[in-house]
Amino acid sequence: MPGDVSPLLVQDTWSLPEEPAAEDSALLCVGRNRKFARTPFGIIETLARAAVVASVTAAGVSAQAAAGSAHAAAASAATAATAGATAGASAGAMTGAAAGAAAAEAAVVFGNVATIAALRSVQQAALPDGFGVMVRGYHADHDGGGGPYVWKPASTAADNGGTVIRPDALTSLQAGRWVRSMYGLNPTPQMFGAKCNGTSDDAPAIQAASNASKVLWFPDASYLFKSQVVLTNSVSHWEGLGGHYPGSTTAPGPRLVYHADLGSAPMIDCQTNAVFAKLGFRGPSRSVGTAVRCKRVPGDASYEDTDVAFVDCNWTQFSVPIEHWMRGLHVNRCGFGICNNAVRLNWDDANVIDDPDNPFDMLPFGWRAIRFELNRLHLVTTAIVNVGNNAQYLRGLSVIGNKQDAGDRLFIGGLMSGLFANNTCDQTNAIAIEFTTHVEDVSLADNELTGGGGQGTEPESLIAFRETVGCFSLTGGKLVGATKYGVSFSKDVAGGSISGVKFLEIGTPDDSTQACVRFFGDVQDVAIGGGNHFRPRYLAHAIRGTTSKSWAGVVVQGNTRDRTKTWVTNSYTDGGNNSIQA
Repeated sequence: MPGDVSPLLVQDTWSLPEEPAAEDSALLCVGRNRKFARTPFGIIETLARAAVVASVTAAGVSAQAAAGSAHAAAASAATAATAGATAGASAGAMTGAAAGAAAAEAAVVFGNVATIAALRSVQQAALPDGFGVMVRGYHADHDGGGGPYVWKPASTAADNGGTVIRPDALTSLQAGRWVRSMYGLNPTPQMFGAKCNGTSDDAPAIQAASNASKVLWFPDASYLFKSQVVLTNSVSHWEGLGGHYPGSTTAPGPRLVYHADLGSAPMIDCQTNAVFAKLGFRGPSRSVGTAVRCKRVPGDASYEDTDVAFVDCNWTQFSVPIEHWMRGLHVNRCGFGICNNAVRLNWDDANVIDDPDNPFDMLPFGWRAIRFELNRLHLVTTAIVNVGNNAQYLRGLSVIGNKQDAGDRLFIGGLMSGLFANNTCDQTNAIAIEFTTHVEDVSLADNELTGGGGQGTEPESLIAFRETVGCFSLTGGKLVGATKYGVSFSKDVAGGSISGVKFLEIGTPDDSTQACVRFFGDVQDVAIGGGNHFRPRYLAHAIRGTTSKSWAGVVVQGNTRDRTKTWVTNSYTDGGNNSIQA
């Protein structure tokens, strides 16, 4: 097939014959409702249905001019059309209008237009429905924003700056649009004008693309956010080909870059159900900047269900990578590096819709469905923070399989119920898991929490319950390296169990009030046994209570110890039914 023919430019099914003999310069190629003529000026399409060779010869000069301008400014189409109309009329082979149409087509078909701006200026009055043209780039040649467009003379669709283009000669009320042929592919920011040059603001192009399509594909490039993008589509899906470890600026994949012009505004204000997959976010520092704020507009349908998912994304150097309001969040297989927090949770109590027909949308049941799983954290101060309004009502929190090194906390804040399982916190300098409100039901299973190391001082405690506990279970895993306590209970405990846990290197010299398990309030119906191993340091105890506080129904048995002088302190009031054994 000749090099100046592209099948992407023709809407209807068609074919060309084998390469003709040199003398057969006017061979006619016919497709369904389309005709093409080979001339000394190249192959051109004609609208005429008779006398093709004569028509082409008559319009030869204008066709040659049009062919020469096919790789230059599309504005030459208007000149070619005028010349073609004059030549066609004088030759008598076709009407002037038909010759002009043929010449106008010759300016673009089997060639291309340089930019979207040039496409807007193409003379379109004589073009048929379905006429196709290739645009080489959005702003310049091969900048990633070009592609095939088809002329739709009856269309009045709004010009969205990317997939629908209105010619400059038409008003918004007049019909006629260039429509991007997507061939099943998803739009990209480049199709809407993103330059990705590291200096221009790419946010307006991303905003236009998101307004036009629920699904957006991010090719490998850096996208600078000098202004905010607001997602309001009923569903949005952004995806790239990234998910690399935070900090890399050279690994393949899209990088969404924060700019100081944003001020205190987040890069993305997500007001809808959304999925972000395989994207990289780059911020200014661990003390500045928010990447994504997930918060519905008050009064929106299902306002309480934010429902946002982040999968295989990464964040580097943000104060708050994800700020999430209300229920419905899934963060899976993501990476966070050099950040203050990974996720900050909030319940928007002031704007909740009071709907008596849906009591489970309201507190205390409404705040739920938060999952943080299989994520990687490096130098993150606190992975999950929940200290806002009504923090104590959060239930169903799932924190599973995360790995944090050289950071501080995995969780701090309020919780009603939840699961922490198979998490690793290495070299933490602060309490790894800290509950600041009453906990009704929480399970901690097979977590490995290690304090200090080479990164700084050990924390006071590795797990801390600051308020009353209704029910808890601490099962399996290791708690290693704390100055005072492995796990501490500041207030009363009513029901719980500790089994199969290794408590190692707990305590500091010359302080006998420390313990691997420390109760400061009343304790009732707690079982400590089934394979726990205690190895505190210095004078620290395995288990310790507080003078004048009551123990009732406490069972301690089936444990082992090493290097401890005392199993359980007697600094508590015997409330009866206790079984304390070595």
